[in-house]
Amino acid sequence: MSVEATTGLRILASLLILIPAVVGLVLHTLLAFSLYKGWRTFGEVSFYVITVQLQCCDVCALLLDLYVAFPLTLTGNQVLLK
Repeated sequence: MSVEATTGLRILASLLILIPAVVGLVLHTLLAFSLYKGWRTFGEVSFYVITVQLQCCDVCALLLDLYVAFPLTLTGNQVLLK
């Protein structure tokens, strides 16, 4: 039995991945800019070092969403049913 998602459902699902990922990347850009500006003053504080490490991991996860999840959802490939 073949189950296919309609075009409208695929577009809606892909937008639900795309919009939060783009918003997250914009917010991470603002955070990176603010951390860069305050790095001379607060660079030795462990909070800033941990924040930069968490930010790098989160940006990688967002880029992975854009690279893998968005195109697969938009094209409607059935990955788990094969």
